[in-house]
Amino acid sequence: MDNLDFTFASGYYALRDINNVPTTDFFYNGERFKLDYTFIVTGLKIELKSTLPISIGIDHFINLEDYDDIPDELIDPVFKDQKTGYVFSINAGKLKNKGDWLFGYYYTHKEEYSVVSYYTEDDWIRLGNINRNRNTNYQGHEIRMAYAFDSRFNVVARAYFVQGLETPDIENESGNRFRLDFNMKFNKELK
Repeated sequence: MDNLDFTFASGYYALRDINNVPTTDFFYNGERFKLDYTFIVTGLKIELKSTLPISIGIDHFINLEDYDDIPDELIDPVFKDQKTGYVFSINAGKLKNKGDWLFGYYYTHKEEYSVVSYYTEDDWIRLGNINRNRNTNYQGHEIRMAYAFDSRFNVVARAYFVQGLETPDIENESGNRFRLDFNMKFNKELK
């Protein structure tokens, strides 16, 4: 098992009096209120070290708070039990040296209160911004392909296929899009 690495992590987070929208969202016309969040977050990653490195990962997060007593005018009943999320990934390859390739697949499912929407990353959401990014209440796929020009410079192409989970007032949205990232590292010796 020398060629296998296992990484496991778990954490507990208790966040209190978190605004339902950021205080910097000056254009929000809805009701402002505060919520508590209590998360258990768990992650597992298995890496096969070989000529073609392969990694498989899963992150699971659950919010233990009960929102049933919050008025329906503040939280629509359809969202009150949406408190679970996960991300599954599989990657083949690496981006360590010149000429390296990486291929990856990710699947995510994030219910409305599985994380604090404006605290989480916004790679999956088109036209996201910190004020009203709606980074929860969706599921989708990411297909990733990357190439290393050298040890300090790579390009990553990503295709996202995202759908809204529950939207009581409008039709479910789609977030299908393509993204191209150019990444550079500084203060690192070239290989």
